[in-house]
Amino acid sequence: MTILGVEFKKEILETKKLIELVILVAIGLMIIVIVIIIIIMVAKCLRKKAEKKKKDDLKNVVVVPNQQTAEKKLQTGSKVDFASSTMIDDLHIEPVPLVVNDKNGGVIALFNNMENNFFAVRFLTKNPGILKVYPTKIIVPPQKKISVKIIMGLMPKTEKEMIILAEYFNIGENLLTLTPKDYWKPPFIAPQKNWKFKFLQVYYENDEIMDVINKNDKLEKSDESSQQQSQF
Repeated sequence: MTILGVEFKKEILETKKLIELVILVAIGLMIIVIVIIIIIMVAKCLRKKAEKKKKDDLKNVVVVPNQQTAEKKLQTGSKVDFASSTMIDDLHIEPVPLVVNDKNGGVIALFNNMENNFFAVRFLTKNPGILKVYPTKIIVPPQKKISVKIIMGLMPKTEKEMIILAEYFNIGENLLTLTPKDYWKPPFIAPQKNWKFKFLQVYYENDEIMDVINKNDKLEKSDESSQQQSQF
């Protein structure tokens, strides 16, 4: 009886230990589940705040009602109202207009007037073989100036005036882990109805004509100086 009693007590103790272990495992699993639930709830709250903030930012964006009209005008080369491209100068572009020639292209600077928001910008041209913008897609930080190069190709004699279209939209205060090109791939960060645009007028100066003008100016100056000397 004594031996049986001892073995029985051992079995009871082992059973208790097993029960305690099961309880501890169950408690651990419950804690893990609770932590996961808390993480999910916090993530949802943060997502809602981010979406609300994004909506608030988009409210401040000036909406251009007819984006297709801008692209159509660029393709047809028709005259556009440069002053009314946007209602506010949130993205300042200079120089306006831009003058280019055979030897040199040009440089345009874009200044983001927003206090906190970044802009995704891309450039379109009517004749890419004649006029190229590098880089074609950029990110302009708030209160910063970014420059892009204008590269000239073979210029037809008939072309004296060209247009560059700058499309852009507000991407908020925080940059995503995307390249400037990725912002212009669907699905877009901002709906197309919220995109804005500006036209940059580009004038072409022929180097031969400019050389003739400069020579004439020099001749006129030399004639004036010779006349003044003859008077003395």
